[in-house]
Amino acid sequence: MFMQMTHIQIVAFYGALQLVLATMILLSVMVARVKSRVSIGDGGDENLIKAMRVQANFVENVPMVMIGLVLLGLLQVSVYTLHGFGALFFISRLPHFLGMGLGVFPPGRNLGSALNQLTLVATIIALFSAIFL
Repeated sequence: MFMQMTHIQIVAFYGALQLVLATMILLSVMVARVKSRVSIGDGGDENLIKAMRVQANFVENVPMVMIGLVLLGLLQVSVYTLHGFGALFFISRLPHFLGMGLGVFPPGRNLGSALNQLTLVATIIALFSAIFL
């Protein structure tokens, strides 16, 4: 089923997974705001600051890689390449959220960040390869 998807369906699938994760992160910020009774800013609350930082990190990183996936799809790279990068990137976001956002997997922040950067660099290399080779 996954290998019969079109390029745009593959990108949309991984985009949808990122939106699910974005919603979970948003909910964690909302819960932290309610618990800290802070509606604007962070009020110096450590848990709220952490939740906001997880959300900011997501917003800083996800658009760049998703744009890269869209471009790879438009360049008609292998569906295996698209699935590989899409899956690796989604997987990279999970430990970051579990580690920093929920605090249930302490090494998750570093692991997720490393996988995130690996995916970004690999996407850049794949783009240049698809353009020039």
